[in-house]
Amino acid sequence: MKRVLAFLIALAILFIVYDLFIKDHWLIDRGLREAKQLIEEKKFDAAFNYVSRNYHDRYGNDYQGLKVKVEDFLKEFGDFKITILRKKKKFESGKCDLYLLAVIEASHKEFGYLKGKEFLKLSMIKENDGVWRVVEGEALTGQG
Repeated sequence: MKRVLAFLIALAILFIVYDLFIKDHWLIDRGLREAKQLIEEKKFDAAFNYVSRNYHDRYGNDYQGLKVKVEDFLKEFGDFKITILRKKKKFESGKCDLYLLAVIEASHKEFGYLKGKEFLKLSMIKENDGVWRVVEGEALTGQG
């Protein structure tokens, strides 16, 4: 009986550790992979499921404004490939700041093949449906 009780306690501790620490890291990584794939497939509406309706940034964009700008901008490009070189997550007070160094390769209608590095900071919150969504984004300079 003591062994069963010890096993159940250990199982409960593992579940708590998973739920408090590992689960959110995994959910963010999965969301990032899915959003990246959707962008590469030019499924922008679906990719915007990972952006909060409460999105606002220091450039004056809200959810709808950002969506229109991104869709208009990306229409000028053909194939996309996004490679995440580095990522770092910083959790604080129910929020996660996700820092990404990404290489973006694309073909452009007018300029041909383009390739560049971007260092981004995406601030995310876990919304009521359990999905981590971007509430603010910013391009950082002088990094990477």
